[in-house]
Amino acid sequence: MISVIRKPLVVVWTILAWSVCCMLVPGPLSAQFNGDFTIERHFLDIENFLDWKAYQPPVSWRYDWYFTRNGMRASVGSISMYRFYNTHEIRLEKEIGRYFTLLYEQQEDSLYRQEPIYQQAELRFGRKYHVSIIGFPQHDKKLSHSGYALSWGQRRDRSYAQISFLEHFVTYNDKNATTDKNRRDRLFDRLPVMIRLDLQHFWNNRLFLKLDHRRISPGDLRIDAPSQVQSYRGDETDLTIDWHGQQGLLVGVSAKSKTDIRSHLPENRSAVLPDLKQELTLQWIDLYLVHPLNGKDQLTVGLLDSLFENEINSDYIEHRYFCQLTTRQIYGIWEHPRSDWFKWMFSLQGGLAVLSKDFLDLREPPEQDSEELKAGIGIVMMEADQYRFFVNTTWDLDLFETRQWDGGNVQLQFRF
Repeated sequence: MISVIRKPLVVVWTILAWSVCCMLVPGPLSAQFNGDFTIERHFLDIENFLDWKAYQPPVSWRYDWYFTRNGMRASVGSISMYRFYNTHEIRLEKEIGRYFTLLYEQQEDSLYRQEPIYQQAELRFGRKYHVSIIGFPQHDKKLSHSGYALSWGQRRDRSYAQISFLEHFVTYNDKNATTDKNRRDRLFDRLPVMIRLDLQHFWNNRLFLKLDHRRISPGDLRIDAPSQVQSYRGDETDLTIDWHGQQGLLVGVSAKSKTDIRSHLPENRSAVLPDLKQELTLQWIDLYLVHPLNGKDQLTVGLLDSLFENEINSDYIEHRYFCQLTTRQIYGIWEHPRSDWFKWMFSLQGGLAVLSKDFLDLREPPEQDSEELKAGIGIVMMEADQYRFFVNTTWDLDLFETRQWDGGNVQLQFRF
């Protein structure tokens, strides 16, 4: 019996050690690459990390999702006069016989820019240990991607691990001939390849670990007119560690680190066609405590430290750009059930946000710091094993004399 338990643990710890080694390798590491080499002046406003936190699902919702076979979750909320925060994920899984499974995954997470929807299908063979073909076809064949994966267990299990290798735009060079069929004006010198490690493990219903680490190797696209090379590389790591104590007590930490690096290097540089090098960074770490109150109510308190940075460098000063937003906030969330299907949600957030900007067409001070205070009031309608529907409103307490209502958010999570 001990050897049966020990073997899965060896697999989990081996893969975890491999992932740590990858993260220690110098240089940047991306969740997915959509072929977008565009370098833009993305930015966040001074309240946006408070908005982002207000639009995240409660911790208890995460566990329903971790062990879901088929389902959907989504969150949409206003973060400025011009933009919504929009995130959604869909999971579909169907076993066909004992040794064949079809899976589908769809994701979007748009904060500082509109991210295209990422889709991936998986054809899995095996029972406990699996070999998979992964990828997704596109209407334009040159944009398709494909690869393979090795896994142990099922994604909905308490213990699961998968490593995958996905090559983007596998037929791009062959399919991208111009109309005269004799020349090609856009070719990949190097195709981007994503390596992904996805694992979770729940020790004795006490210690929970979830890691999703994705690395994309550099992709270089050579363009003939005007002659230049555009490049991309990046990484994304999501980590959650939770400790479950007695009577529903939970202490945990979640962290994220995402980096995108792009460059445009023309053969003949000029002010009209400059060299550009961009590094986009999004990082946060969230420490939280979930404590039951009076048997039914639940209180969550936490500390969230966040960073967004967009830096564009060039030999031509007029094309340089820098924007950085840091926010450290404390928050509390009170869940107050009124019946089996209805509960109130109250939240309070407060912290210091610092916004730094540096570019030539500057219309604001280079650095702003602001003490932010935001409250939330919402209702949740739910059926325990089926769905949760959350309607939330946020209120600007630090600007209450001039502006009360700050925005709103809708969240949905259902399983089937």
